[in-house]
Amino acid sequence: MEGRRRLRQFLRLGTTNLGSSSGYGLDEETELRALRAQDRLRDQSLGLAPLLYTTARAWQPNGSSAWEFLEALGTSTLPAAHGKRLLTGVAITDGFPGDAITGYLACAARLGLTTFIETKGDAVELACQTRVSAVTDLESITPPQVRCLAGSDAVAVLLPGRSYTMAGDPMRRPVR
Repeated sequence: MEGRRRLRQFLRLGTTNLGSSSGYGLDEETELRALRAQDRLRDQSLGLAPLLYTTARAWQPNGSSAWEFLEALGTSTLPAAHGKRLLTGVAITDGFPGDAITGYLACAARLGLTTFIETKGDAVELACQTRVSAVTDLESITPPQVRCLAGSDAVAVLLPGRSYTMAGDPMRRPVR
């Protein structure tokens, strides 16, 4: 299996912890199937932390508002995956309204899941207010946002390789 081969390669190169994410299943059944596949890759010698990754580009609400959609995820998909021990946390992009993100992260926190916000800078303050564990994708963070993060418990995660490879994607260009 390709996944196992790659995990062995990570171990040979000295990796001890690895995050994996799903989020492109587009419905609960497919998403749970993707999380089960990740679960089968877990190995005692390598810490694998599976996340449910929610992005407005991949998850399209079918006739429902973003808030209703995220509420359904938070009250159905998250508890189902968590009950089967298929994920350790959630990551969400700032492509959703702030109140919808806040409600979704509250559902995750009630389950004891680690929470992340991926932002181009738009949701740094929201991340600090919702007490997320980490804020990622900080390509163009401003000095006031740095102060906000410095005063919070959130870890600022810089992803220079990802920022470089995604620079040609118009949906991912840094905010200036």
